[in-house]
Amino acid sequence: MAKYIALLRGINVSGVKIIKMEDLRAMFTNMGYSAVQTYIQSGNVVFEAASSPIAQLTNSITKGLETALGYHVPIVVVKATTMQAIAKADAFTNTMNTPITAKKYVAFLEKKPAKELEAILATLTNPADTYLLQGDVIYIAIDESKGKSLFTNMLLEKKLKLYATTRNWNTVCKLAAM
Repeated sequence: MAKYIALLRGINVSGVKIIKMEDLRAMFTNMGYSAVQTYIQSGNVVFEAASSPIAQLTNSITKGLETALGYHVPIVVVKATTMQAIAKADAFTNTMNTPITAKKYVAFLEKKPAKELEAILATLTNPADTYLLQGDVIYIAIDESKGKSLFTNMLLEKKLKLYATTRNWNTVCKLAAM
């Protein structure tokens, strides 16, 4: 068995697409996954499954949730070891030299963006927002002492033409520890 983390996008935000975490755990268990845990209300599910390709797990979970909920919920699945590597590498400190006062986020993409779309991140950078793409993950540092942030998850999705779901750095570190 391998450990994975499913990151659901757009649930329990502003009273829309409300899913209780106990119900979400039950859905994953009913889909055949084990050791299912959730973390906070934003749709973070840690679970164990037979070692499988990420695309296959993503497809299976997406269909299972759609059947259970009656609507589509975009998800990104990552291996627990990948989440641990992201936390350990700490690109904010070790690569970006992010100020301590900056807000730190990680956007998880459904897949690595096409090469021609990678340059778009440079156009999104401004005095307040800094982006660092590493494969299918984008590190986002927001320093509002330098101006107003323009970052939104929807902006990333629109520009990169991919599903993205964003978690703050504290959540990433907590999920890595689970």
